[in-house]
Amino acid sequence: FKEVFAVKIIESAALNSNLVECLMVWGTVGAAETDVGGSGTGQTGVFYPDWENNTGTCLQDGKEPAYMKLSTSWLSDSLEECCSQFYP
Repeated sequence: FKEVFAVKIIESAALNSNLVECLMVWGTVGAAETDVGGSGTGQTGVFYPDWENNTGTCLQDGKEPAYMKLSTSWLSDSLEECCSQFYP
């Protein structure tokens, strides 16, 4: 279903393919995001682009590189915002 849905979105030009791929890693295309942050989870509540592992998506694991922690311009409050900014 996800692949068909992604193809339909791309064909309709509603979203570009990089953004869809970024969101598809998490399976959140067309679904509400879940708040997975909180104490004890190891997650910071912010998303950052995963350029070290080349996953093609944004992560929310609290392991963002030190340089990204120095500036909020690398961090996003939502997966969609992060994907839109760094995987256009």
